Amino acid sequence: MSENKTIDGVEYAVVDSTPVELDPPDPALVRWRELTHRYHGIDHFGDVEKVIKLPRPPWAPPNNDFIGTSPANSYYRSNWVHVASRRSRGRDLDGETLVPASVCVRTKIDGDGIPTIGVATRKYADNDPLPDIAEISLYPSEAADLINALRAAVDLIGGA
Repeated sequence: MSENKTIDGVEYAVVDSTPVELDPPDPALVRWRELTHRYHGIDHFGDVEKVIKLPRPPWAPPNNDFIGTSPANSYYRSNWVHVASRRSRGRDLDGETLVPASVCVRTKIDGDGIPTIGVATRKYADNDPLPDIAEISLYPSEAADLINALRAAVDLIGGA
């Protein structure tokens, strides 16, 4: 944009004096710099559906959701199915109610859409009000192998 300006009776043309970049940066560098300013946080506010971009399975109530340290480590989870153990240490709650130790099973789908089966043991140490729960995750094929091993063990001892 030009305009004229008079100084001491002499008229001068005033022009935009913004410096012109004679060596513009490489377009790849410009794009890279744009990407470095991009926000990549996941504002979930406790809602795993903002972390896991998959539809919620009908068997996964929201109160069982788990938000981990990454989308792949976040889960939709079912309720536990408990299989009580008559031989392992449970807990007497109040002198009237016994909570037996148990093997627990649940289904899970992680943020990458990978289904797994959670298998855990729940037992109590002496005078400990909370159970010790050790969970492992199995792929469906591994869970099927466990089923086969349990069935073979039952058959071997002539049980049920």
